Amino acid sequence: MLRTTSPLISSLRSLAARALLALGLVAPSGGAALAQTPAPTLQPANFDLAQALLERMSAQQRVGQLFIVTFPGTNTGPDSDIAKLITDYHIGGVQLKASAQNFSNDDGMAAEQIKDLVGKLQGIAVKGTTNVPPTPNPDAVATPTRTPRPSVATITPTIRLSVDPRSIPLFIGIAQDNDLGGPIDLPELRSGARQSPNAMVLGATWDPNNAAAIGAITGGDLSRMGVNLFFGPSLDVMDTPRPGTPGDLGIHVFGGDPFWVGRFGISYIEGIRAGSGGKVATVVRNFPGLGASDRNASEEVPTIQKSLEQLKQSELLPYFAVTQRETISDVVTDGLQVAHIRYRGFQGNSRTSTRPVSVDPQAYQDLMALPPLASWRERGGVTFSEELGVRSLRRFYEPTDTAFSGNRVAQEAFAAGNDVLVLGRFPLGSAWEDQLSRIKEAIAFFQTRYVDDPSFAARVDESVRRILMLKLKIHAGAFSLSRAVPTSSAPSAEAQSETAKQIADIARKAVTCLSESREELASVAPNRNESIVFFTDDRPLQECARCAPYPAIPKDALKAITANFYGPKKTGQVEESKLKAYSLDALAEYNALSLPAVPTISETVSVTDVAPVASSTATVTDTETTLELRQAISAANWIVFAVLDVDDNLRASQALRQFLATQADTLRDKRVVVFAFGAPYYLDATEVSKITAYYGVYSRSPASLEAAVRVLFNEYAPSGFSPVSVPATEYRLDERTSPNPAQLIPLRTDVVLTATQSTPEPLTLKINDKLDVTAGPIIDLNGNKVPDGTEVLFKLNYPNEGVEQPGVAAVTRNGFARITLTIDRQGTLNITAESNQAKRSDTIRVNAAPEGVIIDRITPTLQPTTTPVPTPASTPVPTPSPTPTPEPPAPVVRANMSGFVLTILLLLGVSIATFIVLSGFRGVPSAVRLRAILGTWTVGWN
Repeated sequence: MLRTTSPLISSLRSLAARALLALGLVAPSGGAALAQTPAPTLQPANFDLAQALLERMSAQQRVGQLFIVTFPGTNTGPDSDIAKLITDYHIGGVQLKASAQNFSNDDGMAAEQIKDLVGKLQGIAVKGTTNVPPTPNPDAVATPTRTPRPSVATITPTIRLSVDPRSIPLFIGIAQDNDLGGPIDLPELRSGARQSPNAMVLGATWDPNNAAAIGAITGGDLSRMGVNLFFGPSLDVMDTPRPGTPGDLGIHVFGGDPFWVGRFGISYIEGIRAGSGGKVATVVRNFPGLGASDRNASEEVPTIQKSLEQLKQSELLPYFAVTQRETISDVVTDGLQVAHIRYRGFQGNSRTSTRPVSVDPQAYQDLMALPPLASWRERGGVTFSEELGVRSLRRFYEPTDTAFSGNRVAQEAFAAGNDVLVLGRFPLGSAWEDQLSRIKEAIAFFQTRYVDDPSFAARVDESVRRILMLKLKIHAGAFSLSRAVPTSSAPSAEAQSETAKQIADIARKAVTCLSESREELASVAPNRNESIVFFTDDRPLQECARCAPYPAIPKDALKAITANFYGPKKTGQVEESKLKAYSLDALAEYNALSLPAVPTISETVSVTDVAPVASSTATVTDTETTLELRQAISAANWIVFAVLDVDDNLRASQALRQFLATQADTLRDKRVVVFAFGAPYYLDATEVSKITAYYGVYSRSPASLEAAVRVLFNEYAPSGFSPVSVPATEYRLDERTSPNPAQLIPLRTDVVLTATQSTPEPLTLKINDKLDVTAGPIIDLNGNKVPDGTEVLFKLNYPNEGVEQPGVAAVTRNGFARITLTIDRQGTLNITAESNQAKRSDTIRVNAAPEGVIIDRITPTLQPTTTPVPTPASTPVPTPSPTPTPEPPAPVVRANMSGFVLTILLLLGVSIATFIVLSGFRGVPSAVRLRAILGTWTVGWN
């Protein structure tokens, strides 16, 4: 029997349990009696074919496969720079970017542009069909090849190579988000493809099926363009929001709970795989996690004060989730992209200074030695560097920012363990000609080392083998131009309509009521007699310096949606003349003119030295716009704000906060509604207290804008929950994902339970047999299953003995916890369960006797309660003890006269017989005889 686990420390042990669960160091079901089955050692898919292909490649071809490059424009002619990098340097792939003007989001033709560009690039790399044995390559060199590990069978001479080493397709990569987006959503591809919800929208639905659906949409769109490498999703864990800091990740995270981030990551990857038909590989970003960073990792290398043990309990858990296999399946990520981040104290306190993980061999190997990642690497997992020309890494190597050694950076990134080196922004800010020169120098440097250094060559071969296995995987085991070049058409109109409905439904489910200060708002919507003023963050956004700017949210967007859905041509709930729309920049100007007048100082000359006196005030004059805005605010019944984030460098971004601070009197008779179309944590508690309702929408996509307006008009109630903590509303994620104290935890066993205790059916279970007991599903305060690794305590009580045994601890898996018990004694055993503050459960009653074991379940009858589910900030109300079901009263039996007389005669006869028997024994006192006779009457009468 395990030791008793105190419920008071269950929340502390829960986090450690989740880490152990993810590492595979505890049984998935949480039962102490279950042994962990070792995972079988598997030979990576396409290993033999990749090895055969590798042996026929030249040194230059092998080295070139290590590199993915970025390049400007769309020129792919024979004399173009990108064509020469493909044909002369044999690069392994390219990453397409809007900022490099490989395609344009401005004209709605981005998908067609990408498809056309991919066809030309792959046409250069894949020289016709290759489904015939290739001719020997005269440039092939005999180089030392790393011996495969003993558990993997080596190739045999019977392999017939059906791919040409001179015609290996390129990786065509694209990232999920544009680098210039900051904490708000700026998708790399925003036109020509279906606009999918961002990570935080999906997280707010708390349904991983939505991530799978959106992944399928994204995978389908990318494969139709010919993109075969997707840099995403990011699996950062935002346990503590950091608004206003350079490291603010905003809407680019699924949430702040590592279990849920991992669940969404798995589902998203499943969707990509399904939607693309296996043609798109996923490269999960930001490994080992930027959630604790207070810096922009592209601008400055962040330093995190966390040890490896601390990382295993939080940041690494989502990456474990997408790299380990519980069964033999393909639901794992193909690659990890290693971030430029360092951890002080990464190996305890022995290392006072660290290098970025992306260029630190020791840190990289420490991470990859962890069981989930080690087994993933064994199966062929590929690691990609983050772009090696970003400013943060450049400043790390050259603090003066005046020199950049591309050879050194590339060499150290490869020595750290990265298989693929992404030569993006190489170096930052330089002309393309300079970047091209550095790219060529780095590749040539690797070619020279390959020939001169056998150990380096073996390391290259190991990485190239992984790369080839992945390329063979996404190309179905055979390289051909028809497989590499996109040929499929755009989805049908019917499919696009169905997708639009799906995206709209997800956007609706994500909307979250973060705070409502007036209860009546839930049943009140604007009507035709009321005026609405919309203030919108329409800051200009652009993917590159030469790209056309566009508004983050068009100033009239919410007004137009309102008029379209609820105006005179539809429901008639509003009058268009009563709808006004302004930008937050106009509000900022209004705030400046509405501040108290600035006093002017006049000095009075006197014999005595006196202080200057404020004798007049500066005159402030309304502009035409601010005068109109002042009148609109005064007449408004509703004031609606559409905000993104808070940026100290943007006056408009501060406008809402200034307005709430200075216009309290103006707002007393108005309903003020704030929609957060970015992350939900930029307002403080005082600001939230001044508004009527605060909603999280998390995205500025058309579907999310429409969902916000529908919520405003009470067309449906918001059903989402924030996936990150919101300090201003005391919404703490760790509390919301803990077990709900109001629930009754269901218990069940692996045997059929009896309906009642009084009429049991004989069972085959005997003493010393084992019994599986499962608790769950256990639900959290948001109504979802609790995260995996949540601790559950099974309590064992023998009521007839008055003994309560030590509890048996287990952890949840998919909301359930399980233990295996041995029925080792006769008597009655009651089994209950509790988890954190959830103290009530069914009771499994085990009645063990020599002839068999009877088991039944007792579900307490709960009194109806109207007590609301406690919020994280409230003190849990003590739960009343369950009221037992009263036993039905025994039926009243009435006696007749003949029965009464018969009873008297029988008792007289028994009394006389008792007296005669006792009289035969000498020494029996008369008093004893009398008591015996009276006892006979008492028992008989009853």
